[in-house]
Amino acid sequence: MYRLTQFDLLTGLPNQALFSDTLAAELRSCRQHERPFALLQMNIERLSEINDALGFTQGDQILCEFGARLREAMPDGAFVARLRGDEFALLLPDSDRASALAMARRLREVLSQPVQLVELPIDVSTRTGIALYPDHGSTLHDLYRHMDIAVRQAKKQGVDCVVFDPALYPAPSHRLNMAGDLRRAIEADDLRLCLQPKVDMRDGIVCGAEALVRWQHPTRGLIPPSEFIELAEQTGLIRPLAEWMIARVLRLNGQWDDEGRSLPIAVNLSARNLRDEDLVDKIRQMLAHWGTANGLLEIEITESAVMEDADFALRVLHGLRAEGIRLYIDDFGTGYSSLSYLQKLPVGCIKIDQSFVRAMAVSSDSAAIVRSTIDLVHDLGRKVVAEGVETQQHWDALCALGCDVAQGYLIARPMPAEDFPAWVDRYRPIRASDPADKHGAA
Repeated sequence: MYRLTQFDLLTGLPNQALFSDTLAAELRSCRQHERPFALLQMNIERLSEINDALGFTQGDQILCEFGARLREAMPDGAFVARLRGDEFALLLPDSDRASALAMARRLREVLSQPVQLVELPIDVSTRTGIALYPDHGSTLHDLYRHMDIAVRQAKKQGVDCVVFDPALYPAPSHRLNMAGDLRRAIEADDLRLCLQPKVDMRDGIVCGAEALVRWQHPTRGLIPPSEFIELAEQTGLIRPLAEWMIARVLRLNGQWDDEGRSLPIAVNLSARNLRDEDLVDKIRQMLAHWGTANGLLEIEITESAVMEDADFALRVLHGLRAEGIRLYIDDFGTGYSSLSYLQKLPVGCIKIDQSFVRAMAVSSDSAAIVRSTIDLVHDLGRKVVAEGVETQQHWDALCALGCDVAQGYLIARPMPAEDFPAWVDRYRPIRASDPADKHGAA
């Protein structure tokens, strides 16, 4: 009975219940003697894909091999367990940040060796999150939560290992209060819609805009989108936030259409939005309610969001495209690209991430990525949007490469939606520099 309740039957390692008991005892001892310790959580990458391709028996074999390697690699006094599914944990007594990172490097070497399955060597990668006592928490709940957050950050950043950073994650009470404030801001229409223009590089004419949300908190001031968008995703508020954005954009579409100044506006959707089974139906109802003409609402999705569940995302994107919505792949080049899926996706435009565009002038690698991306996207019959166009030099280089659309500070910074029409009236098309002028200046 003890083994059934305290150990994982598949790998033979201690389970989460026994790991929690051991961790609780370590906490009591370390409080008394003021000793530090480290927790490492290791997640196996893409285990579900292996299960789908080779069957659960082969996936179980990977778990067993993974557990055996962990048991062999752990130092004396350490405690290893399988928490659940593809998650394993390691308790390192008397350890600080440096020793925890050293252990993570050692485990990476051991765990990255191919696993032999059905006469095939299968490469298995992992993501590791580290939480430290007492720096990152003094309770079971906090330490578990923080090492799990660190693992998710490692996945998001595409790196092998991340140490939890308390500065990025305020206390839960603060976040709960802010989540409540965000919910009330959405319901009370207290958020602000901003627009950043897009310009056709052939004639320099404004051809659309990207919608961005801003939150001016009554006591905390302007809260960066990176902070409250992530909060919305973690608390389930991303759905009402996306619906608020789309409704505001559709209302603006209608207003501009009545004034004879129709322009398409793009709204960003997250990976969590794409997993919403009601998304297409909801947008269809909103389009009908506002009587929006085809082509005036556009949707931007990051490539990493698409690849998170590519098959489901493909069905959702086809549903959106059937409603007359033009689709963009955003931040192209920063995620795990799949050219086979890129070819299948019903997208009209690919947006090159601004990090590559900004570095074009100083990095030959970035310039080569931009050039090859433009050629690839054009060969696939799509258009290219370059983000982060900040200088005339950027504009000239992109024009020479045949880029279709530009967006960035050279054109305009994001502005309140109500200011956009007046800005368009004042705007004068950007032109490529005359090579003769450059030669004369030289």
